[in-house]
Amino acid sequence: MTSTRCHTPAVVRIYSIATIDAPAKPMWHHKSVIALFQIALQLLTDLLGLTALAFRQRRSTAAEILVLRRQLAALPRAGDQAAPN
Repeated sequence: MTSTRCHTPAVVRIYSIATIDAPAKPMWHHKSVIALFQIALQLLTDLLGLTALAFRQRRSTAAEILVLRRQLAALPRAGDQAAPN
């Protein structure tokens, strides 16, 4: 029995992820998965930083607030500027 199919070249679509003959990349190499891992790593880093800030000594936090208030008081205020002539 003979095949009635004609032999046509493979069609590569514009939006296909991989071509037919090319080996597909593993999913964890895909850009969206790498971006997801970067976001998860940044969230974990932020969570660790927040936890470290939550357990800081009250005295060090009070000292930092005092320094920041002094810096804020040293800044010129918007109403203190001289009016133009």
